[in-house]
Amino acid sequence: MFLRTLGLCGIITATMSPSTEAPAMLRLPGLLLLTSIVLTLPAPALAQQRVAPQQIQNAKRQAAQLHRQRKYAEMVTLQKQIHGWCRQSFGDRHIQTGAAAFELGQGLMTLGDFGEVEPAFQEALSIFRAQRIRSDPNVASV
Repeated sequence: MFLRTLGLCGIITATMSPSTEAPAMLRLPGLLLLTSIVLTLPAPALAQQRVAPQQIQNAKRQAAQLHRQRKYAEMVTLQKQIHGWCRQSFGDRHIQTGAAAFELGQGLMTLGDFGEVEPAFQEALSIFRAQRIRSDPNVASV
């Protein structure tokens, strides 16, 4: 059985071969199937709303305060959220995302979660290198 889309409305018809037309009864279920698929897909604008840069800065200040209070687990949870926000707002290769990955790596190291430290630092280093910040003394040469 072949599926074929007809017209601008995207009506799907099912046929036994590519050359024969499907009965009219199969057109409505095809349209309903297409409609249900489209309605169940998440809208990109709703699924990933951008976070305002000011909100990210406020969260970074809060993470620094949690560090001073020695609430490392809460700090790392917030840093993971900040890292995700930076990815959504700026993209995977943006310098802000690299900074968030670096700060997450530092937080994980403070917490003692060494299994996740290296991937966070590797991501940060990769972003910093891609941004051509090699001359910066804070970017290591490996």
